[in-house]
Amino acid sequence: MAARAIAKATIAFGMVAIPVKVIGATGAAKTVRFKQLCPECATPPKQEYRCAAHGVVERGAMLKGYEIAKGQYLQFTADEVKALNADSTKVISIAQFVPRASIDPVWFDKPYYLSAEAGGSRAYALLAEGLRRTERVGLAQFCLRGKQYLVAVAPTTQGLAMYQLRYDYEVRAQEPEATEVLEDAEVDLALRFIESLSADAFDAGKYTDEVYQRQIAAIEAKAAGQPVTAPAPEVGKADINDLMAALKASLAASEGAA
Repeated sequence: MAARAIAKATIAFGMVAIPVKVIGATGAAKTVRFKQLCPECATPPKQEYRCAAHGVVERGAMLKGYEIAKGQYLQFTADEVKALNADSTKVISIAQFVPRASIDPVWFDKPYYLSAEAGGSRAYALLAEGLRRTERVGLAQFCLRGKQYLVAVAPTTQGLAMYQLRYDYEVRAQEPEATEVLEDAEVDLALRFIESLSADAFDAGKYTDEVYQRQIAAIEAKAAGQPVTAPAPEVGKADINDLMAALKASLAASEGAA
């Protein structure tokens, strides 16, 4: 089933406007979730919101508050909270084009596909091709559901995608590592090892969530009356302090597997 559009928007750059649909590019991760159960009847207990002074508070009766000091809150009505939110302008206005390689992956958050609407396919194709040839992405700010996001519009093999980026305050600076003087022989062995494990392209289908599969198998076994047992511990790798010896052993194992 094709994913539904979560919004309609317009990519704007210069005097060009491209109507698009915004479509979520990812789904929920497969996760085994356990619920809290009552020990007497094995049913999930009802969650309640409880005030220390007044007991249970119904969800619909609660107010919104912002803590300005320890234990002191400003109260806001639903209309006031709505007034504080950003307007959903639905315009992805590109302010800059930057090299895609200049954005470290740590800045990327959530991906969306952008699909051309009627009348916008030619401009859509032109922007995608221009970004591919220049190896650049368009930076913009986009308001949706009351929040403003920093986004990058980038080409994919099929068209265009929009990546939600993190703001500057959301990313911690990485402490520089101590500078090491590397031997040519070490670098050569490292390059050979990387080459031995290299592939022409990323293929997500080659990888599976083995922990999830094991959990599901254990749940099915328990449902059939079988005991749940822990997996056998992994065999530890040899502790090799000699970097050259470790690289040679890694390369030998990789070439042997190949």
